Amino acid sequence: MAFPVEPDCIENIPVPFIDLSDAANLTPAEVPLATVESRGTVNVRSGHGIDVSIVTGIQNGQVVTTVGRNETGDWVKIQALRYDGSMNTSLLCLNTSVELLPIFS
Repeated sequence: MAFPVEPDCIENIPVPFIDLSDAANLTPAEVPLATVESRGTVNVRSGHGIDVSIVTGIQNGQVVTTVGRNETGDWVKIQALRYDGSMNTSLLCLNTSVELLPIFS
């Protein structure tokens, strides 16, 4: 059964060469990701704070790459193929500690 895939999830993703002759040495990539946890659409903003412009809205359950945080850690910088921006940390479930993300201004 095929499931629909959003186009920005599959476009322009480089496929690395993996030598499967020694699969025991394969380990998953350590990519800081976050899942949106909300009842509806969540705003992605152009900077840290509710007073900056909205870039886009994303739905509950969408997974995004986290690339940084503000100094206090209450806003996280995210990236997808078609946009990047900031989201309030309280709306995200991160696969790592927010303190481990680099600080962005």
